[in-house]
Order: sequence, then C-alpha cells, then structure tokens
Amino acid sequence: MRNKLTYSLNYRKPKDQYSDTDELMVCIRYYHRDHKWNNFPNAKPRIIKKSTGVKCRLSDWDEDWHNNLLRLPIKPTDPNYIEKNNILKERVQTFKDLYYDSISNNDFSNNLFSNDPINPLEKKWQILPFF
Repeated sequence: MRNKLTYSLNYRKPKDQYSDTDELMVCIRYYHRDHKWNNFPNAKPRIIKKSTGVKCRLSDWDEDWHNNLLRLPIKPTDPNYIEKNNILKERVQTFKDLYYDSISNNDFSNNLFSNDPINPLEKKWQILPFF
C-alpha cells in the first residue's frame, strides 16, 4: 500500500444516528505502512488522524470527493465552501511539511552491505537514530 492522505469526517456514533444538518469535524487521515511490515502484504496499515478545525454539515459533504476533478470534499451547497476547501488544502500542506517527511520508511544505512562477508555483523547493518 502506498502512503496517502485523505479527508474524512470524524464520526463519533453510527452514521444512521446523524441527520443531514449535523456538523462534523473534517480530519486528515494519513495511511502508511511501517517499513518493518513491507514483506507482509496482509499487514494492516497505520493511520494517523489529525483534526483540521473545519466543520461540515453531512448534507454538504461530498462522499465521492476523491473521484472529482478538483478533489474538493465540501460541496458548493455550503455557503463558505471555497474558504473551507482552501483551509483544508492548507492543513494538508502543513501536515505534509510537519509529519509526512518525518516518518521514516527506511531506518537502515544505505552505505552498508549485508552481502559483504569480510566485515563483522555489527558493521553490515546499522539502525540510524530517528530525528
């Protein structure tokens, strides 16, 4: 599975208990698979969920936003949809700047070789500190 960012509504109870006028918080969900589990295709991905501070009514939420050309999750039926969609884009960019690059996909050094029989084991592989 590829790393990806998506939008979702923060449901606190079953969907059928909400009305169309209820407002829910929009969250950013970052799906990623820890590099330790790369050899296990059935392993569950990790999900980081961050609130954006933007609220949206259920009737104004586009369930198929990812299939639209502009990929905007809040429909034009919301009076502030342009402002809210712009805030969501800013929050995604902030998330990418803060978290996306800090999550390491490879803790091993690239200049050490496991196939080198000359060096002792501790010089073949080395875990780098996480910054």
